[in-house]
Amino acid sequence: MKIGIDASRIRSGGGIGHLLGILRSFAKADRPDIELHIWSYDELLDQIEPSAHIIRHRSRLLNAPLLFQLFWQRFVLGVEARRYGCDIMFTLDAASLCDFRPSVALSQDMLSFEAGIPQRFSFGYEKLRLWAIGRVQVARMRRSDGVIFLTEHARQTIGRYTGALADTTVIAHGFDERYRQAGAVARPAIPREGGVIRCLYVSPIAPYKNQDKVIEAIGLLQARGYRVELTLVGGGKPAHVAEIRSMIARDPAREGSVRMLGHLGRDEMIDLYRASDIAIFASSCETFGITLLEAMACGIPIVCSRLESLRETLGDGGIYFDPTDSADIASSIEKVVSSDVVAKQIAAMARKNSTAYTWDRCSDLTFSYIESVLGKVRARS
Repeated sequence: MKIGIDASRIRSGGGIGHLLGILRSFAKADRPDIELHIWSYDELLDQIEPSAHIIRHRSRLLNAPLLFQLFWQRFVLGVEARRYGCDIMFTLDAASLCDFRPSVALSQDMLSFEAGIPQRFSFGYEKLRLWAIGRVQVARMRRSDGVIFLTEHARQTIGRYTGALADTTVIAHGFDERYRQAGAVARPAIPREGGVIRCLYVSPIAPYKNQDKVIEAIGLLQARGYRVELTLVGGGKPAHVAEIRSMIARDPAREGSVRMLGHLGRDEMIDLYRASDIAIFASSCETFGITLLEAMACGIPIVCSRLESLRETLGDGGIYFDPTDSADIASSIEKVVSSDVVAKQIAAMARKNSTAYTWDRCSDLTFSYIESVLGKVRARS
């Protein structure tokens, strides 16, 4: 079986991590019956180790501006896949314009579908972009012979827009096992009597990520007498980053207790998790929280948005809050700070729950599902 993989427009860290993760696991598995043909831009393809069963395909149009990428995806990719004898196309972007059939789509973006999220963006390019991407995703999934969702919440939520689809399944992502190794080291107790409590929030800066509410929550805790510091890790659009920096600069107390580090590499992140006391996840929309999973594996106490997709992953391994309510966020942090028993209990449960997520499992389920979809298509023809 020859599987074409459309990775032409995968640019986010989560999307790139998913592709590299399943390919590494595929390379370890003995699957001589499967040949993968991957189309993408040079920077991503250079991170993939080629082999007899993993073939990379390049096009200069995929290194060009977006309109050229869309043209290539719509009019060239299908021709290329047929030329190399692909039996089925696996699109890693549910907004793909590729016309190849049969196909399986991977849904990795819920922003257009989660209630209230499009309204968080001011009218203009971003809101129009969300609207357009949502329409393209719905059309793509309706035309696909199979769709992979990352959580049951995503399948149910997006399903209200697509209606009944031909075939669907839920396959969660994995994560880098080095985070689990870092979690094997015993953690010190959270400091109380005058000690500094170090909170960490890892996520791109965006309106629906609620960094502003987390900063307000830190201020509320400080007003109650706690010595709390917050580290924000993640990039984001310049306008969104500037807004959070401005919020910090307006208050001298915030400038001394809130820092922004931008994007960090894996080893730096592991060191930061080890040096932190509490991990915070305050997103109002998340298709799948890989950074949440990494924190779970590290064994750090977690306070988390009660968003259903995050609850699906974290389970009983955290304290939940309303991500739009700074007082609720502060109270959740205080519950962890005030009890060593609670902190150790949720950290241990989160670490235990993380063992259900591996790239080996994700890779095996993904390619087995694609194979089953192809079998069903052939049986109907």
